[in-house]
Parts: sequence; C-alpha cells; structure tokens
Amino acid sequence: MKKAIFLTAIAGLLLVTGCQNTNENQAIGTDSQNAFDDILSKYKTDIPTKILTPNHVDSRLGDLEFYDGIPTKATIDKVYDNIDFARGVDVFLNFIPA
Repeated sequence: MKKAIFLTAIAGLLLVTGCQNTNENQAIGTDSQNAFDDILSKYKTDIPTKILTPNHVDSRLGDLEFYDGIPTKATIDKVYDNIDFARGVDVFLNFIPA
C-alpha cells in the first residue's frame, strides 16, 4: 500500500514537472533562430559583375537581348538563322569541285 502511494506520488510529480512551460524552451528557439540567421547572412554575398551574363550584347548578328541569362525569342531566332546560314555556306563550299 505504501509502495503504491509512493509510486503514484512520483508519477504525479513527474507529470507536473514534465508539463511545465519553461523559458528555457523559448530561449532555445530564439537561439536556433539567431543561428539560422547567422548562417543565411554568410550566403548573401554580392555577385561580381564580371561573371554575370549581360542583358544586352552587341554582335555582328545585331543586338542580342537576354533576361536573367536566358535569351529572348528574337535572340534565339537570330542565332538559329545565323547557324542555318553558316551551314548553308559550308554545304555550298563542300560541293564546289576543286
């Protein structure tokens, strides 16, 4: 009987102490958020302009336009027309008898 009362008291004590909302839990959450912000700040560096793709390139084909490094539809058409022309010239020169 004494053992049952003792075990019930211990179980109740553990239940009460385990369910308490402490400030330590909130502090841990704040510390982890600060650590996360510190990690993110290390990866927000400026990108050198030398390695960026320009939005506008002057070439012998004309003006080639890009948006975030991706060519526009007009630029793609100009480049494919130039490739077709170059291949046509190559075929013509290959079939001229020497």
